[in-house]
Amino acid sequence: MERNCYTYFLKWSNGKMYYGCRYAKGCDPSDLWESYFTSSEYIPKETPTVIKVTRVFGENVSDCRNHESRFLKKVGAVKSDMWYNRTDINNFYNDKPHSDKTKQKISDSLLGIKYSEERNKKVSDSLRGRTLSEEHRKNIAKATSGRIGGMTDKKHTHDTKKKMSESAKKRKPNAKGTIWITNGIIRKRIHKDDNIPCGFKRGSKIDNGK
Repeated sequence: MERNCYTYFLKWSNGKMYYGCRYAKGCDPSDLWESYFTSSEYIPKETPTVIKVTRVFGENVSDCRNHESRFLKKVGAVKSDMWYNRTDINNFYNDKPHSDKTKQKISDSLLGIKYSEERNKKVSDSLRGRTLSEEHRKNIAKATSGRIGGMTDKKHTHDTKKKMSESAKKRKPNAKGTIWITNGIIRKRIHKDDNIPCGFKRGSKIDNGK
């Protein structure tokens, strides 16, 4: 057996808890708090008063991860002060800002990445002409409602404004080579060489009911 995945429960003397899963190659329930002490940066260094393997999944990594995710959602661990969990592994939800260490790791991993023209074209083609459903729009509005922007109560310096201006002058217009199309309700831009979708026509006029 390459691995023996498992989920586990930890509790400390202060009453706070942690629920996690272990699925790395070579893992086994016997390594909990012997050679494996979780991957979390938030738990205390002291030994928990309760150390318990809750379920074993053999080599089924997916079931192990999903079980942990469902449990964390059920108890609301990520948002609770009674749990040290700050992330749901399957949804990567984090209710706290990244630490400077994490930010640096993310920055280092992305540094120097260059995507091919073929990859960029595939992404562009997959997004072109896409329209969001009303439900999708409402979900986005709900998720972003009340969010405070990074420049709130701040102002760009004169030097920064000058750099932004110089950068904008070199930028090619996004609308170059595109045309407006409309179905009377919505309007959008498409590349001039693309086929106009059924129900749409050239133009940008929307029927506002007047």
